[in-house]
Amino acid sequence: MNKTAFLLVLCFFLAAGIAVSMDFGLVISQEAAVEEDVFQYTPAAGPWFSGRLGEKLRFHLSGKAALKYTDTDGWRDDPLFLLEAGRSELTWFASPSLYVRLGRQEFRDPSGLAASGLFDGASASFSAGGGRFLAGAYYTGLLYKDTADIIMSGRDKEDHDESFSNGGGYFASRRIVAALQWENPAAGPRSSFSLGLLGQLDCNGGEDEYNSQYLSGRYGVRLSNTGLEAAAALGAGEDPDGNLSLFFTGSLGLDRRFSVAQDARLGIRGIYSSPDTGGRVSPFLPINSLPQGQVFSPALGGISVIKGFCTLRPLRTLALGAECSWFIRMDTVSFEDNVEPGKLKNSGYFLGGEAYGTVNWTPAPDMAFSIGGGAFFPALGNAFESDAKIRWKASAGIILSL
Repeated sequence: MNKTAFLLVLCFFLAAGIAVSMDFGLVISQEAAVEEDVFQYTPAAGPWFSGRLGEKLRFHLSGKAALKYTDTDGWRDDPLFLLEAGRSELTWFASPSLYVRLGRQEFRDPSGLAASGLFDGASASFSAGGGRFLAGAYYTGLLYKDTADIIMSGRDKEDHDESFSNGGGYFASRRIVAALQWENPAAGPRSSFSLGLLGQLDCNGGEDEYNSQYLSGRYGVRLSNTGLEAAAALGAGEDPDGNLSLFFTGSLGLDRRFSVAQDARLGIRGIYSSPDTGGRVSPFLPINSLPQGQVFSPALGGISVIKGFCTLRPLRTLALGAECSWFIRMDTVSFEDNVEPGKLKNSGYFLGGEAYGTVNWTPAPDMAFSIGGGAFFPALGNAFESDAKIRWKASAGIILSL
């Protein structure tokens, strides 16, 4: 009887080994950041599993457990323990031109200005005519709110600002997102084009329910070492009273690569966002907030940014980066400063400038070190009072992959 049981177990594992091909690992990270009078230290560990289930099914599972320590001006908060699911998806390759994906997956609208990040749902991709069609439906109510960063209404803002460590909710705003996109990676000589339609339905209920739709597009071309990219998103939103508002955002970027050391890149990018006109045109409202800076990080709504950046890799294991940004508000009512609200004037459109630099060292494929730091200077603009303080931030981190 024991021999029979042993043989059955052995056959089961042999069959599983043939049917399932799996790889797994563990990512351990530690990050420390200082932002003016706030110090944060976050150790984290994230397991991942990926593999095949037969010939046409692939899966990927990942998660993270983190412990966040926060010290604000000498006042130490209780450590916050967080569990969060990462990219976790099952992909069925029905044919060489069609695949279907279920689970928590990466999604980004063509412009990258309306939605970007992990979303829960289902999507299908079909290749035809030199291009690729993507259709998807997603739900945001199971995401961690600080990661998803979905703030589209007054209720969203209240729920988001209520700290999870102080009894606030864990989950993000409950919304359904539907998307239909088309991508052509070879729209012309060395160029690509993508276009998409997005719809967002508020499932939170309440008096400030807000639904919106977007038309998003991107065009990119690269000639030799020079690249040009243009992106735009046009949106329409509707409040519970049926009032319709229109908003718009667009970006234009230019970069050039140089054969200095191993790799170098220099570029400039401008982003424009519609202002509050007091009529039908309102500030651009993306599905999830996409901060436009490292230290000074306003959401893209009534804000325009001019950014210059450069990257350099003097060694195979060393990468350097720097960026300078200048922020402009398009009206005097949309932007609200949460750091020094009393220092923001009712006049002036130039908010100031920011400089930020990073150093990334990868001595081994499974080990990486990073440091970063920079400051925002409100004196470079005219929208803050002359005594508004300089804001700064510094961070350091280490990642080990096992």
